[in-house]
Amino acid sequence: MAVHSLTLNLAGSLYERLIRRAERTHRPVEVELLEAAATGISVEEDLSADLAQAVSALHLQDDAELWRAAQSSLPKEVATQIEHLHLKRQFEGLTPNETQVLATMMRRCEQTLLVRGQATLLLKQRGHDVSQLVAELAEEQEDMEDIRAADAIEARIARGEERTYSHEEVWAEIDALSLWIDGG
Repeated sequence: MAVHSLTLNLAGSLYERLIRRAERTHRPVEVELLEAAATGISVEEDLSADLAQAVSALHLQDDAELWRAAQSSLPKEVATQIEHLHLKRQFEGLTPNETQVLATMMRRCEQTLLVRGQATLLLKQRGHDVSQLVAELAEEQEDMEDIRAADAIEARIARGEERTYSHEEVWAEIDALSLWIDGG
């Protein structure tokens, strides 16, 4: 691997952050700057522009700012509206405008989870105990996966690729299984 030399002019506030970070980790400022650059590049390479922008400067934040980011959440009213629109889509369907609103809110939810996850990772790399944050993130990630799975199923149903069953068909199947289990 080729090594290249680079001279940078840093703003005073950024340089001071790097100095504090280097002192805290007992490493040279150059090592902290390299890690900050590598962390920022590796995360952003695989993200869409809006998500990359959301995490682009996290590696430059101090620990207090990272803790705030790692503990952030969607406003309750946004989470409530997401839930309401998912339920409405299941039972009534959504208007094109409501579909767009839901997609925008889900993107905001994904962005919040991404920022929280990246901030948690950076705190861990800086030596903090983030076990509680990781547990919370894992639970929220499972919820997002459930929502994505439900969205995928609903899309297949809408395209006619997934069969649906009436209430009567479900109960008839349950009754048949009950008789089989009971030996009747």
